[in-house]
Amino acid sequence: MTKTAKLCALLFACVIVVTAGCGSKKAKTPKEAVVNLTEAIEDGNKGLFMANVHCDDKELAEAMFDGMVAMRSFTEKFEKEYGKDKAGEFSKMRQPSAEEVAEKVKIEEKGDKATARMPDEGPMNLIKQEGYWKVDMSELAKQDQSGQMKEMMKRMATAAKKAEDKVGKDEYKDKPGKIISELMTEVTGVDMEKMMKEMGDAMQPE
Repeated sequence: MTKTAKLCALLFACVIVVTAGCGSKKAKTPKEAVVNLTEAIEDGNKGLFMANVHCDDKELAEAMFDGMVAMRSFTEKFEKEYGKDKAGEFSKMRQPSAEEVAEKVKIEEKGDKATARMPDEGPMNLIKQEGYWKVDMSELAKQDQSGQMKEMMKRMATAAKKAEDKVGKDEYKDKPGKIISELMTEVTGVDMEKMMKEMGDAMQPE
């Protein structure tokens, strides 16, 4: 093996070790699991995300991660370009920061199970496995036997990436809301712009 080949092999080995280490942070407490999950979405770290969730359907968990990361990235870029007021409900959909979660999350722990709750949000279930806490997505997997949620999250990831590319483009300069309506149309399969227009027309006095 040449000197160059040896250096390449060493570099490749280092990358594997570092990558594996970055994604393997496990939680010793329920709070750590929730913070780790939020941090994973913030940083786009799928290894960290998967290390802190329990889900019988790995493909569903990965689709959830991809969808949430893409939506967060899109919303941040949209808000920066057009302002939070233009983002509307999308601002509320964005995950809070890991620092905010660490500060505000409330935990109720009972044996090997726990519940986490952020202000004004629904509960998040957690489970302790082999000494480490994980966010429990097993109920989602049971409810998604048909795979509809999985497919929707995949569409969301694709649509959010396309929408992010539209941000700042001249054709959307004066109508940024069109980016969001096109995103939702792709995710739901419903022409949102047409539906909103029809709702507006229906509310007009005769």
